[in-house]
Amino acid sequence: MKKTRVGKAIRATVQNEVGAQICGINPTFLRSIVFILGAVMAGLAGILYGFTATVPVAIGPYFTTFALIVAIVGGVRSVLGSILAGIILGIVNSITSFFVGTYVARVIFLATAIVLILCYTGVVLAEKR
Repeated sequence: MKKTRVGKAIRATVQNEVGAQICGINPTFLRSIVFILGAVMAGLAGILYGFTATVPVAIGPYFTTFALIVAIVGGVRSVLGSILAGIILGIVNSITSFFVGTYVARVIFLATAIVLILCYTGVVLAEKR
């Protein structure tokens, strides 16, 4: 996102779409690239998860909720913040499922509430501007 030409174009489009268009960047094309990259990464994550665990039919809402929580805690605009939030919440999830068992979702929601209380903007691990 910071070194490649496409990454810089994506960041420029996110910050100021009109300015990016003036510089010759096609936002429609970039949206397609970002959507395709997101779909590829989600598919790869699903395949890798399927290698290590059984995948029930109703697992979609669980991962959707977990992804929204990661986006809230890590910050939607920060890739590094989202990665760190995903790792931290994954560790909390694993520890909670080992010690507590069935109350994993409640502990994750409680951790999110604590983060939102401590930093009400919801951006804890994001890069500061």
